[in-house]
Amino acid sequence: LWNRDGRKIRINEAVRIVMYHTSTLPKYCAEIFYNQYGTSGVYTGSNGWDYEYGYFDNKSNPAGRREYAGFLYPEGIEEALNDTAYVAWGRLFAQMAAAGQKINYNRLLVTQNNTKMVGLVEYLFKGRFNKLLRDTAEQVSYWSQQYCGRLCINGEDIEEIFGIHDRQVINRIRDVDGGEQMVMWMRWSVDEGQKVSQEVMEWLSKNDITQGDVKFIKDKMSLQQIMNYINRQQAECYKSKTPRQILSQWSDYLDMLKTLGRKTDDEMMYRPRELKRRHNECVEEIRRQQMLAEMKRNAKQRAAEAKRMRDKFPGAEEILKEIKDKYEYKNDEYIIKVPQRLVEIVSEGQALHHCAGSSDRYFDRIMQRETYICFLRKASDPKTPYYTIEVEPGGTIRQHRGYLDEEPDIKLIKPFLREWQQVIKKRLT
Repeated sequence: LWNRDGRKIRINEAVRIVMYHTSTLPKYCAEIFYNQYGTSGVYTGSNGWDYEYGYFDNKSNPAGRREYAGFLYPEGIEEALNDTAYVAWGRLFAQMAAAGQKINYNRLLVTQNNTKMVGLVEYLFKGRFNKLLRDTAEQVSYWSQQYCGRLCINGEDIEEIFGIHDRQVINRIRDVDGGEQMVMWMRWSVDEGQKVSQEVMEWLSKNDITQGDVKFIKDKMSLQQIMNYINRQQAECYKSKTPRQILSQWSDYLDMLKTLGRKTDDEMMYRPRELKRRHNECVEEIRRQQMLAEMKRNAKQRAAEAKRMRDKFPGAEEILKEIKDKYEYKNDEYIIKVPQRLVEIVSEGQALHHCAGSSDRYFDRIMQRETYICFLRKASDPKTPYYTIEVEPGGTIRQHRGYLDEEPDIKLIKPFLREWQQVIKKRLT
């Protein structure tokens, strides 16, 4: 308990990191211990360290403790990091702590004595790029111990670091405290010769919208028009969805129009008044057509359809077979299944009335190893479709869709999905 200026601040240690000397250098150069719950399942108190079976039992992490952005106590930093694999950060961390910089210091430490990374962080800190500095720290991977962001860590000057050869544009990023997403959009603005208003820029950054998210429509509408349209759809039809999710629905809708042979260059088609209704109509129409075709198709024709899909998306089914053992998982409540044939994905989309099996882009993503499709089923009813999961190779879930694109019982399945992601990461490691 710390009293300061009449306030009481309680500090609870959740994660304890003990650094090694440079004479001992395993991969992470540190031991990590976690605040625990007691053996009865009840939290042990303000300390939370369970010594009943010895200190080293705290190396497991059943409570799911994580390191987050925070402030650093400004004294003794350089002494603490001296003669460790993290000594290069000592002076800079002391300066950042003194300035009251809130950042994920632990992620930066993962890069150890990477002088290029230290130099990049120092450049952003002294240049007063505060949000970009926070974003940069969050782009360090615990798995690869490398910076995975979009800035050029090897840049010799500010233009090379940002990938923008216009100082006024760079100054604008600093003046509005823009982050990594703003850097990417300003690069696009310079390259395409298109201005982006501050209102639009704030909207893009706030909702983490990338160029890829609007690629399908930006040749027909300006960024201002896209923003206005998404905001209106969110207010009228998609109150529970984020702008990125609405953009994905919009993209799926246009892709389904092409599948149905409809023209997409008419404004009434590509910018419908009620996007959700038109999207669901397309899903139902494609499902109806596929059901009619299925009724006419015998086993020989079905085999021919499967062959047609394999020929159209060569190698996709082989990729699904390859990832089966890495991604399939089950517990007492749920099952994750990897489909082995593309026609299974089509059948899943038909059953759940969504567009995963109706849009070619999902099969293209499998071929490019951009994302994979998995099926989530209830363990008590493993043959009945429940959720379709689109997952990136590293385990990041891009989207999960149930019946009619709704998310039934999503609060119940999210703990299982997090558990599954942890299993995937361990398997990939």
